[in-house]
Amino acid sequence: MKGNVILNDQKLVENLEDGAKKLLYFLSELIGKDINLFYSTKNKIKNKKIANSFCIHIFSSPVFAIQKTQQRINRLFGIRLGGNQSNSKQHSSRGNFIQDFEGQIAGEINGNNIYILFDLIHGNSQELLLYLFFQKYLEIKCGNLLEKFQRYEIDSQKNKYVTICQRRISESIRDSNNEINKIQKEIKSSQQRITELVQKLTPLQISTQFLEENKSQKIVNIERDFEKIQQMEDVRNIIIYEDRISIFTNPIYIDYEDEEYYIGNFLMEIFINGSNGGVMCRNLNNRRGEYDHPHVSGGSCCFGNITDAVSKLIGEGEFVPLIIVMIKFLKSVNPGNWHENIEKWG
Repeated sequence: MKGNVILNDQKLVENLEDGAKKLLYFLSELIGKDINLFYSTKNKIKNKKIANSFCIHIFSSPVFAIQKTQQRINRLFGIRLGGNQSNSKQHSSRGNFIQDFEGQIAGEINGNNIYILFDLIHGNSQELLLYLFFQKYLEIKCGNLLEKFQRYEIDSQKNKYVTICQRRISESIRDSNNEINKIQKEIKSSQQRITELVQKLTPLQISTQFLEENKSQKIVNIERDFEKIQQMEDVRNIIIYEDRISIFTNPIYIDYEDEEYYIGNFLMEIFINGSNGGVMCRNLNNRRGEYDHPHVSGGSCCFGNITDAVSKLIGEGEFVPLIIVMIKFLKSVNPGNWHENIEKWG
């Protein structure tokens, strides 16, 4: 069955992102039902009964909700919610709850009606929040479809990863060609600098020719890199953005002085342009005050003597060895320069 998604509110038409729509169309195809999407700021919405349809109510409470008051949620599924998105409606006690990693209630299931209690469409990360939300839904209701749903998201993120890395190659070719054109003009206007400019031009031409001749192989290697990351023992999930790569880790432990310490599950964010220190690591479930890790405060990492290596790997787009280095960093501790004593995680 071909998936069908009906948007029943103008705000959904105006604000729902393309990636989120594609995910909903795939979900519709997967469950074999149309998806009717509703948006309402009103409290206590009645369940809808639409033949062969699955109803999703965004920012709405069931009619039998406990109370009308709203609450604020700063994070869901490890993602910071901004502005109106952090407002949340109240749940009832009659349905199945959809909860994030920390047990916060993000939605409620009542038959063929799902209530997304927070204001999904007025904020960022719509596709990611929908994916994590419906992954929990399928775990509860349709476990046999979970693997196909996860495969869709992995393939989606792989395509984004390939697109971003391919764009880096194209940008390198473009920048090199721009520089070649600039240098060729300077050669014509400044005979005194011909020798110097030709010496600069030749390696650029060789480098550009090499990139153009090996572009197809580069793309194959990029796809293999994504699969290597996906298969890493300590990696649970990969999310690709325009400006960063987000890695959700499995539980991180540190062996120190014959003791094993559980540090937590991390969201590792690699910033492709090197901003924010290059990499930020946020502890999703086991922080100690402002400290995510003995060497991480407020998501900022103290890399010590590997600082230059991390910057170099980001600059060269070597993400596989970078992630290996970062996992090793999270699994190690140096008492000589830690922010917080590891015994606080004991």
